[in-house]
Amino acid sequence: LEGETVGEILAKLAEAYPGLKKKLFAANGSLRNPIHVYLNDEDIRFLEKEFTQVTDTDTISIVANPVRRLKNE
Repeated sequence: LEGETVGEILAKLAEAYPGLKKKLFAANGSLRNPIHVYLNDEDIRFLEKEFTQVTDTDTISIVANPVRRLKNE
């Protein structure tokens, strides 16, 4: 997928796979609590969050934190 920011790419991914949208995003559009997104192994929470710029050579990883999820259920 192509995009200028992590947020744009995540939105395109959710559009391409509609069932994924509910897994990634809360009703208000923010990332769900157990979801962590990394850009080249750097947590985007410590960068510019969903506004973090990406290049063609970057890798985005989406990881669900199962411990956090268990606490919220």
